[in-house]
Amino acid sequence: MNFERRAYEKWTAYGQSKTANVLFALELDKRGQAHGVRAFSVHPGSILTDLAGICLMTSCAACEAMTGVTFPA
Repeated sequence: MNFERRAYEKWTAYGQSKTANVLFALELDKRGQAHGVRAFSVHPGSILTDLAGICLMTSCAACEAMTGVTFPA
């Protein structure tokens, strides 16, 4: 699940990070139930803005310009 032996691909990395969040919540829920602790992983929904479309078209150059943060290629 890491990029040490293959090229970095931002959308694959994004998908893997979301999968990791779900798996963490599942394990936390399993371990916490005996103590009355529950964990959930939910879809956050969507926000309709032009930002996602801009990032897709420009490979995040617009995002970098707006935020000053350099995103990996």
